[in-house]
Amino acid sequence: MVIERYRTWPRNVMHTLLVQLPKADGLGFRLIGLLSTIFRIWGRLRQPYFRKWEESIRTAVDFSARGGNGAIDTVWDNAFEEELCAAQGRKVASSISDLSKFYERICHDLLLHECRNLTCSDFCSIPFPLLLAEMCVLNYESTRHCVAGGSISAGVVTFCGVIAGCTGATYLAKALLVRPLGNFAVGWPWLSIKVYLDDILVRWRGRDSSDAVQLLNCTVDLVDLMRDKIRCPVGTGAKGPHFIAADSRVLCVCCSLCGLWLKGFADIKASPRWPKGRLVPTGSSSLWPKGRHPSRLEI
Repeated sequence: MVIERYRTWPRNVMHTLLVQLPKADGLGFRLIGLLSTIFRIWGRLRQPYFRKWEESIRTAVDFSARGGNGAIDTVWDNAFEEELCAAQGRKVASSISDLSKFYERICHDLLLHECRNLTCSDFCSIPFPLLLAEMCVLNYESTRHCVAGGSISAGVVTFCGVIAGCTGATYLAKALLVRPLGNFAVGWPWLSIKVYLDDILVRWRGRDSSDAVQLLNCTVDLVDLMRDKIRCPVGTGAKGPHFIAADSRVLCVCCSLCGLWLKGFADIKASPRWPKGRLVPTGSSSLWPKGRHPSRLEI
């Protein structure tokens, strides 16, 4: 295509309208981009190249958010895992970390840097389509207008964020995480890590409840990684990391360890099935207290 040869878009394409769609829980809105027809057609034509790369990902991290999978698949997957561990006489616990405003915080320079380094390696069998990433980022850095209440805001240009509604957005988000999380998982071979785009699940399995400290240490290291290297911090407060377990003793271990750097937990109880029995922080506006950061616990 001519636009790919010259790495540019027509001037009338370089405008994006952002509309506000209410979230399912009724709390807040989600920004969705209304992109130009030319850009959407181009994205549809180039999507097979993104999918081919996605299918070639081969890391210790399971990028479970793939085409054809929905939210219910995630629930059944975790429920099955807990049932299997119960049948084998093992204990299982998980932590779920929500990346705060993940799409909006992605730095374009860092994103392109990761895409350039996704060549044929231990992380993927084919290189990431760099040209397509550059074309998407070029459009993301066009003028954006927010639509609300029948009015359109003045144009804003930013160098951060991928636009939800773009065909390549989810693939670019994965490209940002593949190498850092792939290297991270090497240091935790006894834990399993699953990525659902802006949610990261770490699962621990064992027979001794006291070994659940490994889950806490991994979660703390993960928070450091996302904040320092990916520049997409994990959410705080009610959006912060949650620990899930069906065994009350495992929950007590997590609670006693987390008590070293959290102000308190409520609703600590055992649950026979996932996803109930979460440790929900209360009495604190942040999971990570201001002025100090949680440190790993040596086993």
